[in-house]
Amino acid sequence: MIPNTVAAARTELLERGSTLVDRYRSVSPLGIPGTVGLALIILGAVIQPFHLTLLTRIVILGIFCMAYDLLFGYTGVLSFGHAMFFGGGAYVTAVTLGELGSVPLLGVLLIVAVAAIALSLVAGAIAFRTKGVYFAIVTLAIGQFIYLVAIRLQYIGGSSGYPVPGRPSTILPIDINDPYVFYVITVVALVATYLCFRRLLDSPVGQVFQGIRENEQRVRMVGYNVFHYKLLVFTISGVVSALAGSLYAQFVLFASPSNLDWIMSGEVLIMTLIGGAGTLVGPALGAAFFILIEVLLEPITGLWYMFVGLALLLVIIFLPRGIVGLVTDD
Repeated sequence: MIPNTVAAARTELLERGSTLVDRYRSVSPLGIPGTVGLALIILGAVIQPFHLTLLTRIVILGIFCMAYDLLFGYTGVLSFGHAMFFGGGAYVTAVTLGELGSVPLLGVLLIVAVAAIALSLVAGAIAFRTKGVYFAIVTLAIGQFIYLVAIRLQYIGGSSGYPVPGRPSTILPIDINDPYVFYVITVVALVATYLCFRRLLDSPVGQVFQGIRENEQRVRMVGYNVFHYKLLVFTISGVVSALAGSLYAQFVLFASPSNLDWIMSGEVLIMTLIGGAGTLVGPALGAAFFILIEVLLEPITGLWYMFVGLALLLVIIFLPRGIVGLVTDD
């Protein structure tokens, strides 16, 4: 009886949600992504500093989750080591700003991207010699190896982490040290990530990614080099994850070993599943849900992870498409 009631409620929400989305698309000159971004920017201007800090964290983790969703949700490749990109981006940013001093923001992001490409190609070339759960285990092993190196390498602070001396400069006449200005930059990055990924997924290359998820053997029989496409999506996901890590290090002004640990990889997977894998928007909503649960329950009980696990269980049973599946099947 309960599953039938949930299914009926979900069907009604889908119909209403689809109608609202269709109406909005016809009247909004900015499009839904642009309007959501504008709404977030306006919201950031009127909320309290604590809530602005919280929202900035959600936006950055939303970028990370989108990058993970491209690999897991759209290509069907499960990675347990994606924290190596997020944490790696944070450490490269910290070391770059610490050793080179004042570096433009674009310069920092370029250095992070190059480092992430190198790591993605090496890790991917090793891991893609395996498939399925074995691939996930290999990525976990590579990620943990990098984590262990980081906590033992005193040059980057060892287990104490590496402080970021300050945020980079920009070519624009803005003060990036202002919390609201930095928040706006992260929102722009979030919207740009969504638009780029949406364009990529609608392209022939993106269709191959999704074909690999549905039937890898058939894609191979058609004549596509599956290894090359997997390595490509792994690299794209790794680079964007590293850029999110760079923004996070600039946000908290610190690169922590915890950003490299397997727990971070597990958390991004949970966020993606709760929000809705294979939807892009869903993982960002999952990040918001995860952070809000942490903020609301951690002061009350140290067992707040238990409630996240319960939420994940309920989503898997009643909402296979995640939170975003309540209002759309796209």
